[in-house]
Amino acid sequence: MSTGVDVPTGLRERIADGLSNRKSFRASRSVRKATAPAQGGVVTSAGAACAVLIAAAGALWALQPQKTAPVAPPVQSQVTEVETKPTASMELKTVAKSAWEKPLERPADWHFRWTFEAGVPADLLVMKGNWNWNRATKSMEIPQNVAILPAHLLGPDPLLITAHGEALDVNRRLFHTLTLEGNDRKLVPIHRWERRELLVSRTVKLDCYFYHRRAVLLMNDRPGLVVEFNGDVTDAAMVLQFDNYNMRDLIATPVSETDLPDFVKNPEPIIKDMSELK
Repeated sequence: MSTGVDVPTGLRERIADGLSNRKSFRASRSVRKATAPAQGGVVTSAGAACAVLIAAAGALWALQPQKTAPVAPPVQSQVTEVETKPTASMELKTVAKSAWEKPLERPADWHFRWTFEAGVPADLLVMKGNWNWNRATKSMEIPQNVAILPAHLLGPDPLLITAHGEALDVNRRLFHTLTLEGNDRKLVPIHRWERRELLVSRTVKLDCYFYHRRAVLLMNDRPGLVVEFNGDVTDAAMVLQFDNYNMRDLIATPVSETDLPDFVKNPEPIIKDMSELK
């Protein structure tokens, strides 16, 4: 099943170049090869396109690939739990009407949980690459690089994005990165710090906190990347990039100031142990 349509001439290449040129942080471990995931129906989801990518942060872990073969397409599912109401909007001009018919909007409530019982939710748009629906495990397998845009704008309040899943292969890198789409403004990283981590489990939880001008990425609750932007992320759209990952769900959770981890509000203690990326 495709969540998009053909990309305008030249735009796919520009998106691919923008997404691939990322500074990254690594976590590695020498482990035995794990058993492959249960076999089920898999469907390749091709990419749709969006505006020019203007900001980036990355995370890279040493793991390995999973190959699958496409079969019959699934029925498209919808995002569960929350109805959204627009408070701000941004035209997604380069995505065809059949792929996404509405402007990107800031939802009244940013509580979302995307799951994959029936395939790809309608508002997870593939910007680059492919991912495969595993009907048996109700998950999305990402053996190669894919970039996904949740079709909603970030709000002014702190937000946590969490992906639950596993490395498809522990002998190859697992890649997780973030880019931002702006609405007629340039939003670029001005400082980035990384820390290399050891992979201690095949199970991988990936987190990303958004807070004013900052994004903090974690793997299995360990901060690994801190990014400071030149402006607030409010009303930007995020593009999440993964590689060598089996995603079981993707969750967005608003976070109050009081519940926000101290290292997100004040990252100075953790960046002392990190290297700044130039």
